[in-house]
Amino acid sequence: LTPVADEMPFVRRDGSTIWTRRTMSAACDAAGDPRYVISVVEDITERKRAEEALRASEQLLSATFSQAGVGIFVTSLESGYMEVNDKYCAMLGYTRDELVRMSISDVNLPQDMDDVLANRARMLSGEWPHSTRERQVRRKDGTLVWVGHSTTLVHDESGKPHHFITVAEDISDRKRAEER
Repeated sequence: LTPVADEMPFVRRDGSTIWTRRTMSAACDAAGDPRYVISVVEDITERKRAEEALRASEQLLSATFSQAGVGIFVTSLESGYMEVNDKYCAMLGYTRDELVRMSISDVNLPQDMDDVLANRARMLSGEWPHSTRERQVRRKDGTLVWVGHSTTLVHDESGKPHHFITVAEDISDRKRAEER
């Protein structure tokens, strides 16, 4: 017979609650008939706490990303958009689905791409921990918007570069004031 497993809370004698994983298997006689059940109970309280902490952390990060008052986007090492928040979409006039099919070269002006790629290369080489820049980018409707970017390279658990995350702010009003 197939072992059965479940997870459930268990109240201790002192009133505290722990989480357990219970695995049950039938022990059969020589004829294959079940004779008794073998049950193994494991305390998984720490794993459950870690899962809940991770879930809470993910919810906080997701809420921060989606509700931030500035544009935030994540790009691959190859410069493709991996994720964008609503504020960045509004800033450029694209939907999320449109942007995640694009590359940063689709919104940056051609004359700026060498500098953009050089900045990313400096971060990948470890020369720069992050990059801060101001430049115009092209919106979906073709108009230009001044954007202040702050980009950081994110590494995976092994320390290998994984992706870039950028905070972007529309600084057009400030640039117009400076020109005046």
